[in-house]
Amino acid sequence: MLFRTIHRRVALILFPLLAVSTLTGLTYRIGRNWFQMSDETGKLVRSIHEGAYLGAAIAPGYVLLTGGGLLLLIASGVTMWRRSDLFGTKASAGAGASRSHPPRRTVRWFHRVASLVLVLPLAVTALSGIGYRLTQSWLGWPKARAQWLMDIHQGTLLLGKDYRLYYVLVIGVGLLVMLATGARLLKLFRFRGTGKAA
Repeated sequence: MLFRTIHRRVALILFPLLAVSTLTGLTYRIGRNWFQMSDETGKLVRSIHEGAYLGAAIAPGYVLLTGGGLLLLIASGVTMWRRSDLFGTKASAGAGASRSHPPRRTVRWFHRVASLVLVLPLAVTALSGIGYRLTQSWLGWPKARAQWLMDIHQGTLLLGKDYRLYYVLVIGVGLLVMLATGARLLKLFRFRGTGKAA
């Protein structure tokens, strides 16, 4: 119960930061790969992604808050995984006790399945992004020395420059799915119906 409370409270606070970070990360990589985004526009999008527009002193804290918050969401979310939500449940009594029922495809189910698929890539992406920013800001590393962390963050180390876009797409779209389903579970956006049925 404690982890569920932590997960929900952190999610409420971080939702806008994670949404902006995810959208700007996707915009940067797609823009650079498919639409020949200019260096000037790329720099602007990256400054929003990293929080650099807030100033050099605040940007590392912004990255630490966003990335560290994502890691906390991952850790608290993993504690809520239940086998029955993902793979179905056994019938509780009688002749049907040996049959299993498929899981209901609810918003919660989609949220949990997405978290199961993305847990490791999201954790690696968050850790490498935090590392890239903090090693430069707090340890004084030049960009060239910290580049291996960015290569992990964008999937370049694993897939190379030609295919890193697809890694970013999977991680980014996956995180947007997690945010959308999480927002629905938290009822962040309530839509009223057109009226009650007669």
